[in-house]
Order: sequence, then structure tokens, then C-alpha cells
Amino acid sequence: MIKILPNINAIFNLLSLLFLSLGFLSIRRKHVKRHKIFMLSAFVSSTLFLISYLVYHYNAGVTRFLDLFFDFIISHFPCRACSSDGCNYIDSCTAWEV
Repeated sequence: MIKILPNINAIFNLLSLLFLSLGFLSIRRKHVKRHKIFMLSAFVSSTLFLISYLVYHYNAGVTRFLDLFFDFIISHFPCRACSSDGCNYIDSCTAWEV
């Protein structure tokens, strides 16, 4: 049962994307009631994704891929801080301290 959860997670993510997109289109067309239904549906599918994700990772244990992924993400923080967008963000934050 645990091995099928990543596929279920992908389905929940796809449903969330679909509901969010339809909700966006609905509110642009001033269909407020339809927008609320799609937003509630997106919330439910995202919540089900989170539950399924946590159940899977609780039962699957630690894999080497997750360690590599974590190392990859952590190594990008200094790179992001030195990028042009990161420096602009840092400069704008320090400008308020003056």
C-alpha cells in the first residue's frame, strides 16, 4: 500500500493545480460561488496530499535520495544569497534599518 502513495500524491497535486486554475478563471469571470467551490476543493486536495505525503515518509523511512536532495538544497542557499535578486532583497531589507 505504501508504494502506491507517491502516485496518489501526484494525483492530489494535479487536482490542486486544476482546482486552483479553475478557481482563478472563475473569479476573473466574476463567478464567486464557483470560485469558492474550486478553492475549497483545492484546499481539500492539498490537505489530502499533505496527509498522504506524511504517511508515506513516516513509513518509508530515510532514503539516500532524500539526503542528497537535502545537501543539494542547502548548498544553494549561499548561491542564492549572492545572486542579483538575493542581493537586492538583502539591500532592501537593510535599507529599513538605517
